[in-house]
Amino acid sequence: PPSRFLRALGYTLSVERKPSGIESVRLAEHIVNNFDIPKGWIKAGGEPLEYTQWSTVADLTNRVFYVKTYTDPVLRAIDFKSFDLDANAIVSAELKPGMAAPALAFPKR
Repeated sequence: PPSRFLRALGYTLSVERKPSGIESVRLAEHIVNNFDIPKGWIKAGGEPLEYTQWSTVADLTNRVFYVKTYTDPVLRAIDFKSFDLDANAIVSAELKPGMAAPALAFPKR
């Protein structure tokens, strides 16, 4: 729904500002989470269903781009400082989707 963009503007204008870096990235991620469209919410009369397939957050100061997908909601960092931006070859990395959340490991007593 288009009204979500107005809500996004409201959140962005009213939140407590954070310095650039992971705090601001997490703040932006929480704002973006409010506007995900789950599968089945919008029924356009056919396939494919409209839904949020991925979300991104950019930390322009630190040159880090973050992405998460519908099937893997863990925010993944792409650090552009580690790239040779003048290279001639295309570089790719696989985002391995997994619907299961990573388990926490607790020590046994």
